[in-house]
Amino acid sequence: MFEANKREKKRHYNDRIIRIEGGSFTPLVFTTNGGTGREAQIFIRSLAALMAEKRGELFSLTLNYLRTKISFALIRSTVLCIRGSRIPRKAAININDIGITEAAGYV
Repeated sequence: MFEANKREKKRHYNDRIIRIEGGSFTPLVFTTNGGTGREAQIFIRSLAALMAEKRGELFSLTLNYLRTKISFALIRSTVLCIRGSRIPRKAAININDIGITEAAGYV
């Protein structure tokens, strides 16, 4: 599953990024349960190594910190997709503008 999603993302984005932006593209494939694709694991390890070196911390602690932050971000996004936003939406229609027959569906 990870490989299929990775191939699809690479096929869709890689050519444009190489030609137009002159960069490289590494798709970070995650599941809602916290699973990661191979390239995402390599990226997280590389990022943890750079952060640990810059901050003077242990690699293992920095890797654990990154994995935890990513896990919570995935959980938040999953809950947001399932439950919706906590911010109340403003009503686009004024309730006083709707007649009783319109609200009951008798128009």
